[in-house]
Amino acid sequence: MRGNIMRYYKVFPIAAAIALAACGNSNDAAADGQVTADEVEAAASEMVKPQPGQYSLKVELTDFDVPNMPDAMKTQMRTAMEQGFAQTNSYCVTAEQAEKGARGMAEQMNDLPCEYSRFDVNGGKLDAEGTCKGADGTEGKVTLSGETKATSSTMTVNMEQGLPGGTKANIGMKMTSERTGECV
Repeated sequence: MRGNIMRYYKVFPIAAAIALAACGNSNDAAADGQVTADEVEAAASEMVKPQPGQYSLKVELTDFDVPNMPDAMKTQMRTAMEQGFAQTNSYCVTAEQAEKGARGMAEQMNDLPCEYSRFDVNGGKLDAEGTCKGADGTEGKVTLSGETKATSSTMTVNMEQGLPGGTKANIGMKMTSERTGECV
C-alpha cells in the first residue's frame, strides 16, 4: 500500500497543475463524465507557464484511517508518513522547463493508470475527482481541490484506496508549494 501512496503523492502536484491549465473551462469536451488524455494535454498547452526559480514543497498529512489495521501498526505508519512529509522539499524549475510548461507533465500523466470523472477549473481553482488502479488490481478514488497562482499553489488531496478484503484506507494531504527565489 505504501508504494501506491507514494506513487500518487508524486503525481498530485502534476495533476493539479495541469488541471488548472484550462483556467475556467470544463475539460470534458464530450460531456460524457470522462476527461480524456487528449483533453488533459489540450488544457496543459493552454496553461500559463510557470516562472523559473527555486520552489519549496511542504506536505501535511491531514487524514489517515486504515480500517482493521492494528492500532500500533496504524500509529507507526501514520508517524512514518508524517515524518516523511514534514521535511520541506526544494526543487528548481529551469527556464527550459518553464518554457515547455505543463506539456511534459501531461505526457507523464498519460502513463498513469488514472481516469478522471470530474475536472472542473475556474479562475485558478480546481475541483477534480478520478480513479486510479494499483498494480495489484485495487482501485483508489482521488479528489483534488485547491488554488494555483503563478508562483505558488495549495492543494488538498484525498485518497480512498481499496484494500484486499474490501476495506478502504482514507488518506488526506495538504500540499503547499511556493517560489522562494532563483535556482540554487
